[in-house]
Amino acid sequence: MFIKRKASKWLEAGLLTSEQAARIVEFEKNRGSNYFTRGLYALGAFSILVGVLSIVAANWQDIPAEAKLSVHLLVNAVVAGSIPFFDRRGKRLSAELAVLGLTGLTLTLIALISQVFHLDGPMASALLLWMGISTPFVLVYGQTRVSLLPWIIGFVASLFAGLDAYLLEELDPSGQLVAMVAVAGFLPLAFLQCSALLPEGKRPVLSNLLSMTGVLFAIAIPTVASGWWYEYSPRDDIDSLATQLLALGALGLAGLAVLFVRLSSNVRLLLAGGLIVEALPLVFTGFESGVFSAFFFVLFWMFLAFLANRIRSHLLVLLAVVVIAIRIYVVYLEVFGSLLETGFGLVLSGVLLLVMVWVVCKVGKSMSGRGKEGEAS
Repeated sequence: MFIKRKASKWLEAGLLTSEQAARIVEFEKNRGSNYFTRGLYALGAFSILVGVLSIVAANWQDIPAEAKLSVHLLVNAVVAGSIPFFDRRGKRLSAELAVLGLTGLTLTLIALISQVFHLDGPMASALLLWMGISTPFVLVYGQTRVSLLPWIIGFVASLFAGLDAYLLEELDPSGQLVAMVAVAGFLPLAFLQCSALLPEGKRPVLSNLLSMTGVLFAIAIPTVASGWWYEYSPRDDIDSLATQLLALGALGLAGLAVLFVRLSSNVRLLLAGGLIVEALPLVFTGFESGVFSAFFFVLFWMFLAFLANRIRSHLLVLLAVVVIAIRIYVVYLEVFGSLLETGFGLVLSGVLLLVMVWVVCKVGKSMSGRGKEGEAS
């Protein structure tokens, strides 16, 4: 038994007494037995569930619409009622799973209603309705990533679907550009501000997920915007000086908001740097080059590595180095792609790739060494 061997080694090293080693082995043995029993119960319940779903699916067309809706509503009501039931009894995991289940069942209920009554609405309407119904339960009872992470993913998907269906489709191309730029400027800030507005210490997981989402958008949006230097990009929809000024004005307002909103200095710098990367292709609309795109891409990720080093995030520094290396290699393929048809080109690209891998490994070892030194100090 694995735990017996480990306990024996700890006993020989003087880390445990013989009594402690025996108690650890006994504890792990009982815990493993419980896991096995619970696993069998879960497997049996899962088999029953799959069987019921198979029977329902095989006879779906023959089941009356009233029966489908009634059973689904009953299941939703039972799951919704179980949330406060589990919550009052302190069964946190059960409550979280019930919240997650209700979130999924709400979406399937909306889809079922649409099918039964032959509703022909846009997908965005269903997603927004889903979020409107599910969000109160998640915000009140969701405490861990089990329910909050799927909810925030669904929230972002619903947000983009709603913007596309009810905003962008109503605008002409130049208006779409201004709207997209405004969303790009304010979206990371909105998530970060929502995180900051939560009472400190009250909802740590939700606050952390909101801030992480904001930071991810603050990194992803400028990274995508660096591609606006190419010949075909959204900035081609700038048809007048007024459109250009409106787009830049939206980013300028986002920049002012960054200055006055309560943020850490590193996050403020990240948002400001991202806004600059987004604004430059809108200022110099006459320049179109993949080299400019690569330059600002690498520059932004170097800036990101600098910020990561300030907060001692060696993993993020290493990620930045890897991303920069991949982008440089892509530039080589773009500029010297025709050489790949020759043996010389293949040799040169292989050498370049090996050099980049070597550099990344050296940087990774250096970051790891610094991390260990920091922990030791």
